[in-house]
Amino acid sequence: MHRAAFEFIEHIDKFSSADEVTAGIGAALRQWGIENYMFSFIALPTETFADIALASRLPAGLPDAYNELDLVHHDPGFRHAQRTDHPFRWFKEAPYDPETEPRAQETVDFLRDFGLVDGIVVPFATTARRLGQVWFGGPKIDVQKRDEPALHLMALYAFDRVLQIKGVEATAAKHLTAREREMLTLIANGKTAQDIADATNLSKRTVRMHLDNSRSKLGAATLAQAVMVAIRQRMILP
Repeated sequence: MHRAAFEFIEHIDKFSSADEVTAGIGAALRQWGIENYMFSFIALPTETFADIALASRLPAGLPDAYNELDLVHHDPGFRHAQRTDHPFRWFKEAPYDPETEPRAQETVDFLRDFGLVDGIVVPFATTARRLGQVWFGGPKIDVQKRDEPALHLMALYAFDRVLQIKGVEATAAKHLTAREREMLTLIANGKTAQDIADATNLSKRTVRMHLDNSRSKLGAATLAQAVMVAIRQRMILP
């Protein structure tokens, strides 16, 4: 999956529509049983599913019915995505109580009726100053724990490209210093903070300070996201 992820990322700027992004990620992940996917924000209290859905490939009729039944605020998957920044299995790792939360159970049953039995949710803070998620699913998916970092990276790049295409406002990136660009380039090339400290004769604490400053300036929640933004805006060339 790591090879598929990097091949997908390498060609992502060629996608000119959200449909092309979903088709591209689908082609890259089909061999792991992933047949459906969705890019969305996490719903605010006043928002409907139609308000937050950015792009998807879901069974016919599901989005409209899900929206009409107002299930988004009862969906255990959406709720759990607000509590973690790690990929999780949907619904196996998204807790709910069927007895005290009948509408959560209704949501699970509804989605299973459409064949959405297994899935992985990748939540993260987006460059649009909002929580977002990418959901991958199918009748039975074959994604191991070791594959989740690659899936996470694909989700970040794909979500960001969808935001670009749709013209959703992102956090304005600030200027990076030469040292900050150097640090991010090394991170992009797989180096750790300790590796960078050893190579530059800086303390690990100083390296982390530069990396944290870079992440903050780019409006990124994680270093991986900071690298993604810096590459997209041609600030670094790994």
